[in-house]
Amino acid sequence: MLMQTAQIVVPCWQFDATLSALTEELGFRVDVIFPADSPTTAVVSGFGVTLRLESASTTAASTIRQIV
Repeated sequence: MLMQTAQIVVPCWQFDATLSALTEELGFRVDVIFPADSPTTAVVSGFGVTLRLESASTTAASTIRQIV
């Protein structure tokens, strides 16, 4: 099975600030964000890179997640 895409998981201690910096200052676009009420995970993409931002309380280390 060939890998279709991958996401680099980035733990964020300041989730909202990190998301804002990536989207507003660097031009990344939000592909997915959840849960809707109080987001702790967002997938953003730009410049050929897909990042999965996760609140540091839900992730301990950076990983690469394969999406098939």
